[in-house]
Amino acid sequence: MSSLFKKVWGLIAHERKTTMAMNKDFLIAQGVPEANVEAIMAEHGKSVQAEQAKANTEKVRADGLETQLQTANTKLEGYDPAWKETMKKEKASAQEEIEKLKFGYAIEAALKENKAKNNKAVMALLDMKGLKQNGDSIVGLSEQLESIKKENDYLFESEEKPPKFVMPSSKEPNPLGGEKKEQANAALRSVFGRGGNN
Repeated sequence: MSSLFKKVWGLIAHERKTTMAMNKDFLIAQGVPEANVEAIMAEHGKSVQAEQAKANTEKVRADGLETQLQTANTKLEGYDPAWKETMKKEKASAQEEIEKLKFGYAIEAALKENKAKNNKAVMALLDMKGLKQNGDSIVGLSEQLESIKKENDYLFESEEKPPKFVMPSSKEPNPLGGEKKEQANAALRSVFGRGGNN
């Protein structure tokens, strides 16, 4: 690519960015030879016309779609005059269903956070009428869960850590004693099908 060509396209790009219009005087002022200006202007004119044609095509298409929408709405009103009211009811019903789902998800998240073992059992004990959704949280839920935890703690995982079992050291006496240890081993062998001493 020649340096003149690069310079001209750089100028064209600059001109498009600033005013989106190009004229002969501008190109001549930038040092482009007059012989090349006519060819550049002709090429630029073609690209501008192509872009205008695309824009006009899209405008005609958009106008056509708008007309089709208006025609469809008119036809729909002819078939079912109450279609707008029906759509409003359906939209309200869908929104109500979405709110119920959000409510259910919020309750499930709270039960998981409170380490419920059985969500259905805990939900059966909740007074749903006393709960109100406020964004992502549910007003009154934490109080009800605390009450249920106090009365039915078996429905929730214990927050207490189980005691540690420690193997006695060799210095401490064996709590089973020698004879009792042998009896325990014999009982285990008989349960697991290994009779006798191995």
